[in-house]
Amino acid sequence: MKKRSHDDRRRIAETSVQKAIGDWVYRRPWNWFVTLTFAAQVHPEQADKRYLRWIAALTHHPARRAAPGPVVWARGTELQGREVIHYHALIAGVAPISVFAASKLWEKIGGGHARIYPYTWDLGAAYYFGKAGDVDFSSTWFDE
Repeated sequence: MKKRSHDDRRRIAETSVQKAIGDWVYRRPWNWFVTLTFAAQVHPEQADKRYLRWIAALTHHPARRAAPGPVVWARGTELQGREVIHYHALIAGVAPISVFAASKLWEKIGGGHARIYPYTWDLGAAYYFGKAGDVDFSSTWFDE
């Protein structure tokens, strides 16, 4: 992927709210940028429950036993072209867990596919994850 300047990443954000959220989450110590899909229509409440079950599974994953602190996340919700919910999220606190293991957990819990990439500041994920404007954050955050 082409590296972008901070100004280029900000231009990706289409609204002032999206820019503000991107600026706020940009330099946090994220591990992953993820896209999580569902195989079929899922009610928004059911989608949220599956996502939170996936986060709980990551939190209690055996690879994290020695990891300090909580799993922290910022999630954007949007509809795919086929009118099915999917998520873009930034995830922290999961460094010992393999991407493969996390993907398999999502397939089992979420019932769809997971694309998980290492988070790098210069690719614009902080501005992209909330592009639809529907964002949620974990109840615990980095400063707590």
